[in-house]
Amino acid sequence: MPRIADRVKLTDTFVAQYITDKKDDAVWDSEVDGFGFRCRDGAKTFIFRYSVGGRGGRQYRMTLGATDAVKISAARKKAKELRAEVDLGGNPKASIQARIDTDKETRSIPTLNQLSLRYLNEYALLKKSRFEQDVYRLRRLGFITSAQVHDFGNTVYNNKDLPDQKREYGKRLSNYKSQKPPVHPGLANKRIDLITEDDISRLHVMGSATQTEANRRREIIRKMFNIAQGWYPKAVVKNPAVGTSITPYEEGERERFLTRLEISRLIQALYAVELENGQRYSTSINAIRMIMFTGARPSEVYRMKWSQLDLEEAVWSKPASTTKQKRLHHIPIAQDAISLLNHIKLLSGHSEYVFPSRTSPTRPIGEVKKTWSRVIATAEIENEFGTRLYDLRHTFATLLVAGGQSLFSVGKLLGHSTTKVTERYAHADIDGLRAVLGSMDQVFSDAANVTALPKRDEL
Repeated sequence: MPRIADRVKLTDTFVAQYITDKKDDAVWDSEVDGFGFRCRDGAKTFIFRYSVGGRGGRQYRMTLGATDAVKISAARKKAKELRAEVDLGGNPKASIQARIDTDKETRSIPTLNQLSLRYLNEYALLKKSRFEQDVYRLRRLGFITSAQVHDFGNTVYNNKDLPDQKREYGKRLSNYKSQKPPVHPGLANKRIDLITEDDISRLHVMGSATQTEANRRREIIRKMFNIAQGWYPKAVVKNPAVGTSITPYEEGERERFLTRLEISRLIQALYAVELENGQRYSTSINAIRMIMFTGARPSEVYRMKWSQLDLEEAVWSKPASTTKQKRLHHIPIAQDAISLLNHIKLLSGHSEYVFPSRTSPTRPIGEVKKTWSRVIATAEIENEFGTRLYDLRHTFATLLVAGGQSLFSVGKLLGHSTTKVTERYAHADIDGLRAVLGSMDQVFSDAANVTALPKRDEL
């Protein structure tokens, strides 16, 4: 600290007129301990000097502004505030640095929009085979914009290191056209540390066509914030998508399978549509037939390669990259499927895929939604649940279980991790139930021929 004798009462005039031949000189104020101004290479600045830890403690120096820009009264006032903080045991410079660090850390916390984009690029794209559903849901929620969907799709499509199927999804996303307005775009620019359970609770009950879709949207938010807790542990202390105010809707299990009559109509419709538009629909129709003959997941059939098939042994070896359980899966395939594959091979070109894209044979087909809709309409199959392509897998499993096959065998064939997953198919089909009713008809028929019981007074 400067000695009392070295101090003078600083004024604007004194500071302005002060001249020194030293390259670095300081003059201290007599009114506020530690306040003064520094003259270095002709430039003058107000300063405040203090120590922490008593005499001999660590010294700090703070600049309060240039003397030609700050009045002496303002500088002295600030110095008094700092001196009071020091006398009370504080450390002004450390406090200021802490605020700077806090502000810097706060600025580094992403908005919900920024988190959504990082989630798509660093998690969904790499970890999920059908990441495009996450993109659509985040857009619908309003967390990302349509333009960002296009940009993300272009980036994915142009990434030659990604599998062909993922690049195909990217191409579709790059051409995405928004059909509905976002549910809650106002949340997109909110910092993730400020997102509350109430925000997500409101989203959970608004804007969803079905309760099932509401659950799926809530689930992607929950997953995204779970990951964010690892990326930004100080910002996300609690997952806002988990709490007492957010209860997932109960979802009834969708039990839709085709009856034998519907299967017959479907097969006839496949032939009819193929005959009418063979060149346009041939590949997608054969893909539908393969799903029906094998019970495989549609995505597995789309990516089927000739190198995965042993037609002589009738075995399909699905690589881990195409299966849901991420394991190599060997399954036998039925004679109908073998006959279809031999037919396709006779007509196929040079693509490695059994079902190549019509516009780009080096890639597999992506979806068969248009063909499926046309086939179902032609078959005139109506159901309160609708009829999805995935219902062919359900039908395949249902018929096997109803035919007396064990859950273990059916599960192995379908690629289920446990028999618990297969148990949902363990119900009789309609025709099986009809046979049971037939036996009851006989019971009632026999009962009608029973002689009337005698009355009590006749005994």
